[in-house]
Amino acid sequence: MVAQHLVPLPTSSGLVATLAGGMFVQAITWWPENGRPMSPYEIATQAGRLASTLITEADRVLG
Repeated sequence: MVAQHLVPLPTSSGLVATLAGGMFVQAITWWPENGRPMSPYEIATQAGRLASTLITEADRVLG
């Protein structure tokens, strides 16, 4: 799903999409395992901001 929304970077071979997807899965796993320390909106917002940072940095480094 993540890969469908990213512009492929020439040297990434799907790495960025894989990392972003894994990050979302880990955030979803972390949230209940840690007693849901924030609202669903907050966890989604933070994960989205982190994914945005990953994508921006990947574009800078790999693009």
